[in-house]
Amino acid sequence: MLQPLDLPGADVRFDPAWLAEAEAGALFGTLHEGLAWETHRVRLFGRGIESPRRSVWIGDADAAYRYSGTRFEPRSWTR
Repeated sequence: MLQPLDLPGADVRFDPAWLAEAEAGALFGTLHEGLAWETHRVRLFGRGIESPRRSVWIGDADAAYRYSGTRFEPRSWTR
């Protein structure tokens, strides 16, 4: 059953029972080990700093975007 999250200005719902714990752990492991995670440099208050988290941008070839002075090019979709 979908449950709403209390986020002002947003309509977000989630299903806490979507995956069993073992399935969720296996999926996390696959994503953690199988994707090319990166630490990006962004501009904050005029300085270039490393983002405090690792991320990976996956999308269609034309789905590049710019954020905080950095252009992000998508990696190809995985299977």
